[in-house]
Amino acid sequence: PAVTARIRERLKSLKWKRTPEQELMRRVIGGKQREPGIASVMLASLNIVQDRLARMRMAGDPPDLMIAPK
Repeated sequence: PAVTARIRERLKSLKWKRTPEQELMRRVIGGKQREPGIASVMLASLNIVQDRLARMRMAGDPPDLMIAPK
């Protein structure tokens, strides 16, 4: 706790706009400027990988019957 207090005092003396906790949350969730956060980037990356794996499986072993909308 004493170290944390010293760090906070040092950040205030540097006129730091955000606390370290706020900066971490901004990076995870995203900022006010509609920046993508770490969580949204990771989720988008996983969706891309899942889509590509599904396409590769379909190309390697096509289904016997495929139903698609008009």
